[in-house]
Amino acid sequence: MPAITVTGPMDTATTEGTGSYTTGQTSVATHLPLSLRETPQSVTVITRQRMDDQQLNSVQGVLDNTTGVSSYQSDSERTSFYSRGFLINNVQYDGIPTVVGDIVNGSGIGSLDTAFYDRVEVVRGASGLLTGTGNPSAAINLVRKRRPATSRRPPRSVRGAGIPTGKWPTYRLR
Repeated sequence: MPAITVTGPMDTATTEGTGSYTTGQTSVATHLPLSLRETPQSVTVITRQRMDDQQLNSVQGVLDNTTGVSSYQSDSERTSFYSRGFLINNVQYDGIPTVVGDIVNGSGIGSLDTAFYDRVEVVRGASGLLTGTGNPSAAINLVRKRRPATSRRPPRSVRGAGIPTGKWPTYRLR
């Protein structure tokens, strides 16, 4: 039998290891894999490379550096995020809507470490048509890292990086 070669499109959404400040496609706005140019809403994608370069080690740091998103710090543990004058209450993990926090206590996602995420996608504007209920502020999609489908190797090893803070060093995964 002759050799058969199968070719197909590569996952252009993954940003880890590409060194890119943008992504090839996103599905946060329409649930269809579209390029940013084809997406009919305002979308900001914070890639893994940008998180590493700017040391955005928490979701709050990422959202503070996202166009059109502002934060209100109630106290040391409670942060609320706003876009277009409304509270952002639509949070997704890998495109799946979830309920996180409430209006009084803040969203609860500000202190999450970004070491586990490939990118953070923020679509500004009404997203209730696609994700159920919501207000016209924004939707935050936290996309976790995934092992490449073409890789036969086990996932990368975990290494710690010491970041001295005050008296006690803080260690985080990369």
